Parts: sequence; structure tokens; C-alpha cells
Amino acid sequence: MPPLKLWLRLFVVLTAVAFLYVWILPLIRPRGLYLWGHYQLRDLFLALPVGLALAYSLAILFSPVEKQFRRAVRLGFSCVVVVLTFFALDAWHSLIYLGAWQGNLYFDYASSPRSRLTIHDDELGFRRASNAVWRGNFGLNAPVQEIRLDENGFRNPSGITQADLVFIGDSYTFAGEVAEADTFVQVVGRESGLRVVNLGGAGYGASQELVVLKKFGLQYNPRYVVWQIFEGNDLRDAENFNIFRKDPKRAYISLQARYLQNSIITKLAEATLPRIPPSYAVPASFKIGSNEIRQGYLHFPYLKDRLEERAEGMEETKRTLAEGYRLCQERGIGLLVIFVPNFVRVMEPHLTFDKERDRQRFLPDNAVTHPNDFTRQLEKHSQEVGYAFIDLYPALKESATLENWPRVMIPDNEHLEIGGHLTTAHQILQWLEKPLAAQNGSRNDQ
Repeated sequence: MPPLKLWLRLFVVLTAVAFLYVWILPLIRPRGLYLWGHYQLRDLFLALPVGLALAYSLAILFSPVEKQFRRAVRLGFSCVVVVLTFFALDAWHSLIYLGAWQGNLYFDYASSPRSRLTIHDDELGFRRASNAVWRGNFGLNAPVQEIRLDENGFRNPSGITQADLVFIGDSYTFAGEVAEADTFVQVVGRESGLRVVNLGGAGYGASQELVVLKKFGLQYNPRYVVWQIFEGNDLRDAENFNIFRKDPKRAYISLQARYLQNSIITKLAEATLPRIPPSYAVPASFKIGSNEIRQGYLHFPYLKDRLEERAEGMEETKRTLAEGYRLCQERGIGLLVIFVPNFVRVMEPHLTFDKERDRQRFLPDNAVTHPNDFTRQLEKHSQEVGYAFIDLYPALKESATLENWPRVMIPDNEHLEIGGHLTTAHQILQWLEKPLAAQNGSRNDQ
């Protein structure tokens, strides 16, 4: 028997065993989460070379003996080129196109996944791409919306050069969960007749929002700035940004991990993952309207009097707001800070926890307010520094009890629905009715 035939048969056996292990065995004995709970990520990366190797060896084995050597060389070369080209393109897409060659706190931990729409920024950590337009849904239970971004990567039509009101904040201001016309930014603009610009950045904290104010907001020569703060994660975001700006290009995970995290193979495989809530989320039942009960998860607990856990974030947030107020005051701009409370406080009358220990974790002692919580500390800080402050909790909670009022917050998503945006807009409009001289230094006592 010709030696080549022996080697071919041995190669066929080895590649067949590899094929069975990588392709077939996980279907019988699942060993990973991908492809609906069957495959590990390494199986998916090995699938192409192993499948090609088996097809190559079988094609050579069943070729005429006199053609085997020449066909082995040609097909072998072709297989190697195909595999190398595929992985080279995948590496280019991950490391170059998405920029994974560069470390980034936000992308490395995947709180803001890299994409053609979200890119690295040395000052902000990350930002949205300029002039992008796409359709998508922002989070669970959120309908698909068309999102258009301006030349600076914010949710506005392009070409705005002057605005009476500048809005800065995080995802609650960006508001990808509702149509652009239904955001509180646009509602305030329509009902007041003032020109508005939305500079909300999903995933930003107060420190990044101050950068946005300096770099973009003040360029619009506004009369007013409305600065939105969120109770749920803004203190953590402030701490993360402190870490980021100490070393903006630090790599928090290895180059290999960054490649795998952003690989096309990984992205496709992630679409097949089962929905697993984060470890910090707790199950609850949401009463929607008079009859509908929906099961879901809560993500942001009420810290109540446990703010020492986020002391650094609190100090950074206060410092940032004070600096923002000083910048506005120097230019004769009225500054209003609006405070968006956690879903769990606003919707507390409509929630049922599956376990009592979860209720105690998310609503300690069933309390929804405390004299030393995030809201009261910022309200006290506003009085000391001089900026205007509105706690949206009372108005949102009242709106959530009205039968004929649109839904206020989205279950499982925890962002504002149309009713929440209307309520927020009305609170801002009431503040705008006051004389400018009385606005800074005033506060809403609702």
C-alpha cells in the first residue's frame, strides 16, 4: 500500500474524530451556552478549520492514486488560504475596525460594547459615531425606534448651531426607548417654543456630562442648561470615570480577550445565548394597568442610607455639579438639575417581590425616602452651591397612579416611557415659567 494512502487514512481518522468532538458531541452532551446551550466558544472557533480539514482529507482519499499528491498540495493550499483569510478578516474587524487593539475601561468590561456606532474617545471614554442613523431597541421591552445622530454623535437633527435650552444627562436624556418627538427634551421645546438640543449620552455619568457641557453645550450659547442625574448608577459611573481618566488607554483585559470579545464569531454566537439576568438582578412581578401582571427583574436597589459604599462617587458628583454651575453662572445661564429616581421607588405600589430578602435588599424596611439618601444629599448640595434642583420622584409616582395617564416607566428596562417623559417635561416647564433671577438658587419642594 502506498505510504501516502496510509498517511491519508490516518489523517481522515484524526480529522473525523476532531469533527465528531467539535461538531457532533455537543449536540448529544451539551457543554456550553452558545448555539442554544450546546457549544463552547472554542468549539465555534475550531469548527471551520476542523470541517475543512475533514472535507480536504476525504476529497484526497477518494481521488485516483496518481492524482492524490498533486490534489493534496492544491487543496491543502486552498484550505490554508481560506482559514487564514477568514481569521485575518475577523481579526481586522475586531482589532482595527472596532478598535479593540486599544484598551478601554468601558469596552473591556463590555458595559458599552464596541460597534460602528460606539467608538473610543480620549476625553469621554466612548461616544456615539457622527451622523449615524439606525433602527433598534434600547433594552428589554423597548420598541424599535429610529435613531438619528448629529455631527457630534447626539440625538438631534444635524446642523443645530444655537439653542436656548441645552439638555445633558445619560440614557434617560438620550431616551432611545421612545420616539425622538416623545422625549422630554422635544416636549419642552414644543410647549415652550424654545430651541432645544439633546446632549444626552447613554452610559455617561456626571463627570462625562461636564465634559459634554464644556466641549459642546456651551458652544450653543444657551439661556438654560438642564442637567439630568439618575439615582441608579450615576455614583458608580462617576467612580469609573475617575479610574478611566487616570489612564485612558490602559488595557484591562488581554489583547486576545479583546479580540475574542469583539470577534464576528462571538457576536453571532451571542445571539443564541439564553437570557440570563445579571447576578445583581432580582425577580419581581409588575402590575401593569388594572389587570396585567408581568414577570421581570429589577436592577437598581434603593441605597437609602448606605451611600458610604459610593462615597467617592458622591463627592465626584457634587464637585462636578458645582463646577458646572460655576461655568453657567459666569455666562448668565440658568442651571436646573433634575433627579430621576429608581424604578423600584416609583413603582413600589405596583411591585411584588418573589422573596422577602429581595425586597429588603432593594427597598430596605420598605422605605422609599430617607433624609440621607442620594436625593436629599443633592438637594442639600443645591442649596449650598446655588443651582436649581427638582426631584422627579413625587411627580413620577403620582403619574404612575393615574388610570388615564400613559405608562411612566418600562418594566425590566427601568427607563422612562412616554408618560414619564411627559411628567418630566411638565416639571421643567414649570421651572421655566419662573423669572430667570429666581431660578438659580430655588428648589422644588414637591
